[in-house]
Amino acid sequence: MVLHFQQAKTTTADWGVKPRATTDTASGNVVVGSTSTEQRFTDELAGLPQLASLGPLFRSTRAERLTEPEAEYQVTCVKHVFTSHIVLQASRIFCVALSTVRERA
Repeated sequence: MVLHFQQAKTTTADWGVKPRATTDTASGNVVVGSTSTEQRFTDELAGLPQLASLGPLFRSTRAERLTEPEAEYQVTCVKHVFTSHIVLQASRIFCVALSTVRERA
């Protein structure tokens, strides 16, 4: 119920993401463009049996950086919103600088 209320009062600018693509059934034309990243997340999450009970994916945000760009590793977070749940997907990428590798050698 709360999510339906939020849908009515928020805009896509509040979330920082583009709306999903919708197809006009009469003409078959795509009305709103979808990002390939969001489609990739939809496909990935649909393949996880642990998330099947959460229902359909409502919206996913862009990856937000949680660490400084200069850090040895970078952590990003993507928020996936379902009807009654929010899933936070954290990704860690190691970025070892060449100067650090040379110092250890």
